[in-house]
Order: sequence, then structure tokens, then C-alpha cells
Amino acid sequence: CLVGSTGNSTGAHLHFEWRHHMAEGWIPVDAGPHLEWAMTAMLEQMEREEQAIGITAWNFPLDDVNTLGDIVLGTGTIFFTDFEELAEIDPTQTNRTRVVPKTSG
Repeated sequence: CLVGSTGNSTGAHLHFEWRHHMAEGWIPVDAGPHLEWAMTAMLEQMEREEQAIGITAWNFPLDDVNTLGDIVLGTGTIFFTDFEELAEIDPTQTNRTRVVPKTSG
């Protein structure tokens, strides 16, 4: 792995590319439409979840973070109420949203 800079970066950053595998190889594509679709789907799911739990308007800061932590936003996205839960994701599973139940003690 090589690390370098074109001279245009001003500090640490994440390089993000979206490519599709085609007959002629990996072709770079514009991620914008994919990200726009995902954002729209997430916001629509959030609205459905808000209605399901009876939230009509968000108050900031959120009054009940635990309620927000129980909301599942579409497939594969979970808000965790406790950062310790993140450490309990089973690293042997390919589905990284599977939460291993906490054990007592």
C-alpha cells in the first residue's frame, strides 16, 4: 500500500471511490446517485419510524436518546445507545450489524 499526496490535500482525509465490475474491468462511476438514493431511503425510513413511535417533532438536544437508539434505519443501519455495544459486534460475521447479546457479569 502506498500513501501519498497530490499536493492538493490539506490534511488527513478519506479517499472514496465507487467502481462497478464490468466485462472490461473495474470502471469508476459517480457515487452521487447511489448516495442520494441511500440518503432518501434512510430519511423516508426515519420518518416512518418517527410516526411509529409517535414522534411529531424532534427537540434538540434529543430528550430520550435511548428511544433513538432503538430505531433501526433501513437495512444494515443501527443506532447504538451505548458505545460498548459497538465492541460487541461479532467480528466473525460478514453482516456487521449483528449485535452479540451482552452477557451478565
